[in-house]
Amino acid sequence: MNAVIVPLSSDDFRGRIETSTLNLFVEFSFNQTSVRAESQSSLQAIARFLRQNPNLAVTLTGHTDNIGNQEDNQQLSLARAGAVRQLLLNNQIAPYRVLIEGKGEREPLYPNTDEVLRAKNRRVEISFSTLR
Repeated sequence: MNAVIVPLSSDDFRGRIETSTLNLFVEFSFNQTSVRAESQSSLQAIARFLRQNPNLAVTLTGHTDNIGNQEDNQQLSLARAGAVRQLLLNNQIAPYRVLIEGKGEREPLYPNTDEVLRAKNRRVEISFSTLR
């Protein structure tokens, strides 16, 4: 159960949220939901950024590739978003600031024509928004 994201520090976000949303992605291995150790530091940087900016919230949107049935993929997408949410909660982000949703296989970024492209569709999108 693995995820990979590009390493970031909280300084990477400063001045970049001029609009209400900035999208980042956490990619997952096939049929897996947990975040790999090497990705946790990047998510911890996001948590630090959120702690420094209490007016921001995140929506975590889980996605899958098109392998398997739609119902299972819907549940898998929610579980992936939930795994990222739990890591943020474990890093002192209040639950009301972290929403999750699952899209299953309905919104691929790439055609699901080969393993490389399917892997890019197995992800959680992290969208930042301003709390109102």
